[in-house]
Amino acid sequence: MILLICLTILVWSILGRPVGKLVGRLGSVDWKRYADNAWKWMRDKAGHLGIAVVRKMLLLWYVLKDDSTSLLDRALILGSIVYIVSPMDLLPRAAFHLLGICDDAVVLAYVYNKVKGKITPEMEAEAEATLRQWFNPAIA
Repeated sequence: MILLICLTILVWSILGRPVGKLVGRLGSVDWKRYADNAWKWMRDKAGHLGIAVVRKMLLLWYVLKDDSTSLLDRALILGSIVYIVSPMDLLPRAAFHLLGICDDAVVLAYVYNKVKGKITPEMEAEAEATLRQWFNPAIA
């Protein structure tokens, strides 16, 4: 249910619709558990998504884990990660080819631009270290 709420918040936010009531339903969420799950989803799909996409997703993930991150930003981040790693899309890649990648790109760009000011140099360093582990074990 939480993932569905996060996805709804994401879509409504992109469309400019009010999300306050939905965000209010997320007050008691165990964000650590969802962040841990998101980590596994990203790691499992990393090779398919590519370094550039995974870099942005990792930065979002580190913001998600930060205690100072607002409920709205956490919902947007979790919703974007779920949307990007999910086999279901508004525009399926298999049917729409290049256009099917565009919806994922819009989601990633929208959320990244919303929270990029919260990304610290430490988060960037951790994301780069993770990329080296996931994409080039010889460097890690």
